[in-house]
Parts: sequence; C-alpha cells; structure tokens
Amino acid sequence: MQQVADLGKRLQLKEAATNYLQQQLNEALGAYRAQRQRADQLQLESGSKAEQNQREQALREHIQRQEQQIREQQAALSECTSRSFEQQKIHERLQRSAELLEMRREDENVVSAEERAHLDDQLAEVQQQSDVLSDTCNQEGSDAALQNDTDEGQNPMTSTNSDESADQVLSVRLNELLCNFEQERAQLLEQASNAAATQQNTILVNRSHREAALTCSISRDLFVDPVVTECCDKTFSSQALMQSLERSPICPICRGTEVRIHPNRDMSILVQLHRSEYTILGNLSPNEPARSTDDATITTEQSDIYLLDVVAEVDEVIIVTI
Repeated sequence: MQQVADLGKRLQLKEAATNYLQQQLNEALGAYRAQRQRADQLQLESGSKAEQNQREQALREHIQRQEQQIREQQAALSECTSRSFEQQKIHERLQRSAELLEMRREDENVVSAEERAHLDDQLAEVQQQSDVLSDTCNQEGSDAALQNDTDEGQNPMTSTNSDESADQVLSVRLNELLCNFEQERAQLLEQASNAAATQQNTILVNRSHREAALTCSISRDLFVDPVVTECCDKTFSSQALMQSLERSPICPICRGTEVRIHPNRDMSILVQLHRSEYTILGNLSPNEPARSTDDATITTEQSDIYLLDVVAEVDEVIIVTI
C-alpha cells in the first residue's frame, strides 16, 4: 500500500512537472510566435520603406527631367523671341527703305515729267517756228507773185531779181532754223543716250553687287534652299552646307563644332525676285554697247522693274549687314 501511495505521489509529481513543462513550452511558443510576427512586421515595414525610397528616387528623376525640359523650352522661347525681334527690326528697316525708294521714285518721276515737259515745249517751239516759217514763205511767195503780176508788163528784170533775193533770204532763214533744230535735237539725243547708258551701267553694277551677295560661298552659285547658321549667322545653300558638314563636321566660316541651322526665308524670297528680274531684263553684259535713244526709251513697266531691282539690292545689303 505504501508503494502504491509513493507511486501515486510520483505520478502526480510527474504530471505536475509535465504540466509545468507544457506551460513553459506554450509560453516559449507564444513568445516565439510574437517575435516571429514582429519580425514579419519589421520585414514588411522595411520592404515598404525600400519601395518608398525607390518611388522617391523615381519622382526625383522625373522632376529633374521636367526641369530640364522647362529649361530647354525657356531657351527655345528666348531664341524665338530674339528672332522675332530681329525679324521685326529687319521688317522696319525694309519698310523704311521702301519708303525712301518710293520717295526717290516720286522725285525721279517729277524730274522725268519736267524733262518731258521741257522737251515737249522745245518740240512745240520748233514746230511753231516751222509753221511760222512756212506761213512766212507762203506769205512772201504770195507777195512776190502779186508784185510779179503788178510789175509784169513794166520791168521783168526787176521782178526776177526780187524773186531771187526773196528765195535766197528764205533759204538762209530756213537753213538757220534747220541748223538750230538739228543742234538742239543732237543735244537732246546725246543727253538721252548718256542717261540711258548711265542707267544701264547702274543696273549692271547693282545686279553684280546683289548677285555677289546672293551667292553661296561654298557652291559659288545662287542660294538654293538657303539656311543660316546660329554660330556665325552666315547663309549657305542647304545641300552645299550638308555636303561640307559630311566632309568635315565644323562650320566652314567660324570653324565651330556645333552647327545649328534654320531656314532663311527672306533670302529665299530675294533669290526668287533676282531670278525673275534676271529673266525679264535679260543677261546684259557690261561690254554691250548702248542702244540708240529711240531704242533706249524706258517705259513705265521697265522703270517698275528697275525699282524692284533696287529694292532687292537694298534688302539684301540690309540682311547681310545684320
């Protein structure tokens, strides 16, 4: 009985120890689970923080790209503004040049009208003198005939002598008037010829200067699809410049390494105007002899073409100067 009681006590102690160990195990498992949960939470927090850092980095890069685009747009806007200011200045200068040329044309028209009026007056005066001479001849002829009829039976020799003297006087007066008329006509023809030759030489000189300003320094020909460089503000034919850049990627004038270009529409218009005027006026040579006054008479249409020629030259000089 005693042994059974001892065994029962031992069994109770073992059960108590087992329960205690089970409780300790449960507590250890609970602590482990809590730590594991905390570790999982920390891991999630660290992962979300890394993701947040990546997002912030991507956002900063996006902001930097936006700032770069804004700076480029501001630079382009500034460049466009400066170009618009330059084009406005060019337009104002062209307008002033056109006004000056219009005033000059009006003055030339006034001078031409005065010269034409002077020539008309001289021609009218010569015509009047010729009419007076004709009337005088007719009147003297009538008087001579009347005198001849009156003195026909009285003195035939005297009538013959008076007729001869009257004819000689009329011949002398007629020769003097014809000489004066021929001298004045020769002077007018010489003045008109000199004026035509001077104007032709002026046209040729202006055309040579303008053609030199409209010639590409690379192709040695008139501009074709002209473009202007931003580095040195010089104009070239687009194809000739591209070929030059393919051979050597530097500006042919300032030797810059970054060559940016944009179309030069004003120069293109001037080249078209020059070609059309060259076709209308023809290929005149400086050694070509001047035509006669009758052939060199300048019509209103030719004067308008000459004015366009001068306007194109002034426009080109202004653009090249700018």
